[in-house]
Amino acid sequence: MDPEIMFKKEDLATVDIQEEDLTTKELIGKGQFGSVYRGLWKGLQVAIKQIPRGYGDPDISEVNICRRLRHPNIIMLFGCFISETDTNIITNYIKGVNLGVALGLIRGTTSQLTRSTMVFSCFSLPKACLTCMKKR
Repeated sequence: MDPEIMFKKEDLATVDIQEEDLTTKELIGKGQFGSVYRGLWKGLQVAIKQIPRGYGDPDISEVNICRRLRHPNIIMLFGCFISETDTNIITNYIKGVNLGVALGLIRGTTSQLTRSTMVFSCFSLPKACLTCMKKR
């Protein structure tokens, strides 16, 4: 196993997230498939991605695999729950700009990444993705 990728034991990674344990704060992003809010989960700052029902059934088994994955270049997924209106995916909150702005992909923005960060990303992110694909 690649030492950079770690899968936690299932019993250590399984957390039941209850809707009443979440406090939704401000909207921090909106995309084609839903909205992302900053929030609190039992006092921990988190990102809450809300995907409206109707975009197909969520693949909960995939969520359970991702919840156990730990890597410094991959956002940690804590879990999810399904409400009457949305599928809610809870991840750790990373303060900063969204990826589209950081890369200069949104009209009227320029890349905010330094050259060294871009070079590092070009080598480390594909390696992490390849390792994740091998572990599926």
